[in-house]
Amino acid sequence: RVKDPNDPLGLEIKAILDHDVARELDHEALMHYLRVLYVPAPLTMFKQVKKLEPGHMLTLQNGALAVASFVDPAHGAYTGRVTDTALCEVIDAAVMRQLVSDRPLGIYLSGGFDSSIILDSASRVRSSINTFSTGFTLGADETPEKYNTDQVLARRTAEYYGATHHEVMLSSDDVAEIFERMVWHLDEPTGNTTAIPMMCLAHFTKPLATVVCGGDGGDELFGGYERYRLSLLSSYYRMVPSPLRAIGDRLNSKVGKLDTAPGVDRFARFLFQKDDVLTRVLRSGTQLDVTRAFFKDKFFAKPAKGSFEDIFMDVDRRSWLIDESLMQTDKMSMSAGVEARVPFLDNEVVAFAACVPRSQKLTLTQSKRMLKRAFRGRLPEYLYHEPKRGWFPPAGVWLRHERFGALAREIRRAVDAQFIDADLGQAEIVAGDLAGTADMIEGVDLSVTKANNSPSSNIALDASSVKLASFEFRAIGDDLKVEQMTVDTDIVGTATDLANGKVFLNGVQIGSTQDVLEAGTTK
Repeated sequence: RVKDPNDPLGLEIKAILDHDVARELDHEALMHYLRVLYVPAPLTMFKQVKKLEPGHMLTLQNGALAVASFVDPAHGAYTGRVTDTALCEVIDAAVMRQLVSDRPLGIYLSGGFDSSIILDSASRVRSSINTFSTGFTLGADETPEKYNTDQVLARRTAEYYGATHHEVMLSSDDVAEIFERMVWHLDEPTGNTTAIPMMCLAHFTKPLATVVCGGDGGDELFGGYERYRLSLLSSYYRMVPSPLRAIGDRLNSKVGKLDTAPGVDRFARFLFQKDDVLTRVLRSGTQLDVTRAFFKDKFFAKPAKGSFEDIFMDVDRRSWLIDESLMQTDKMSMSAGVEARVPFLDNEVVAFAACVPRSQKLTLTQSKRMLKRAFRGRLPEYLYHEPKRGWFPPAGVWLRHERFGALAREIRRAVDAQFIDADLGQAEIVAGDLAGTADMIEGVDLSVTKANNSPSSNIALDASSVKLASFEFRAIGDDLKVEQMTVDTDIVGTATDLANGKVFLNGVQIGSTQDVLEAGTTK
């Protein structure tokens, strides 16, 4: 709090709440959370508590408090060569600086490019390295290979570099056991379920390492996320004359999504929860545009310079990376007294990345172009043949396990009804909101007989009380091809049959293709 010199200050929200501070919900912060699944600085969920933003300092002078930035953009600008060799040298030097510690040090190894680069650089100056990763204990019928691919890669990469590798396996009972402690350490909600395994990993790491280095920041600096390439495709599409774009937009709704202007609208297209998701749980009349205005004022108010994709990466680095990813990493690691360091966000690496042209970061077919090229020959070759994967725990599977499922239902019953529309049935609220994510299955082809051509549609399917499934499909002649299927995390299995004009889910008929084609939605 910075309104009065006598107001309490603290490194955690809970420390401030120990004083005489009103525990009043900040409605704007809640709306932001529902939109982006975290609370952006300087807000917190508590109206009377604010965050001190990165690069800012709080000063008390003559009884007056002030907040100001101490960052000089001109200071520390990179002036050297922008080459592959120079990039390796800059990262190696950053890792060496981050390895300085008078306490035992290790590396969080995910099996991806970024953490593998940190291990590669560290292995050049240290002969003995401890690496740590986590996996998930699942039944044979719960696709453990889907959730443990990164763990297997991490183990293989640690062996490649001769590191001493340590793994912790996490079960749904473990999750139920630590869930309340995790919430206590977070101070405010996050929609990212990786907080759970990260807390377990930190406590597992503590006896062997007090300081760990991770690969956070590589995607934002060097163009690793798929959304950057899709944005680039959108930028190219926007070069097509508007009359032709109008035709394309009408013919295909997915093509129409590419016709999004650069700026806050395109940022929102990729990172905001959609209106139809929010209106399912919020009371009618709730203002839904507050988050768009917040991000526009904070990040997109000034005229853009350079490619939008460069701006996109920079905004990600100054928003999501700080307020969600790093915040979560820091709180979960410090819950065990472990200090997490991020060599990719070393000032010199950030300054170097700012000098790399967009074309050397990503193209329509390549991501992290320069970074991958620079470390080719140093990293194991098999990493170059692995697809980009997001790391996520099996939250949907956990919800089907007795102990964690009971915990989730107890939390659901305890939710304050102030913002949830009481008239909505339980099945209408996406169960994945607890986890903040839902399982995604792509490329599923389901045949349909006697189906007429239909434009792309969204179908909400409700099988008795097993919640919600959403399909996105397009017509191909007499068939419908499912482009994408999002399955609510409470549903066991996937859609397995679509035949004879009937829609089935796990063997239970839940509608017909005629319902779908005529109404767009069937219950």
